[in-house]
Amino acid sequence: MVKTRSEAKRLEYEEPLQMKWNGKMKHYEEVFINSGGEYTQEEAEKHLEKIREGHPTSSNWYCPEGHEGTFKDVDGLWYAYRHHAKYS
Repeated sequence: MVKTRSEAKRLEYEEPLQMKWNGKMKHYEEVFINSGGEYTQEEAEKHLEKIREGHPTSSNWYCPEGHEGTFKDVDGLWYAYRHHAKYS
């Protein structure tokens, strides 16, 4: 479970996504973290839903189970993160 921004960012390096998915090659991979923190976890979860909507599977974005969520960072604010990749 991710607890800080640095743990979320490390996903890209410590658990890179596969080069092929659904017969397509990986073009781009990132850990997306919302830029502004939220005061509550519920607000961060709403932001996570917006990230999902902007990077749908139907557009060849892939995010494995356990590679997205929310965390409370050292600044006391909640952030949404999503480790995903674009395939084509």
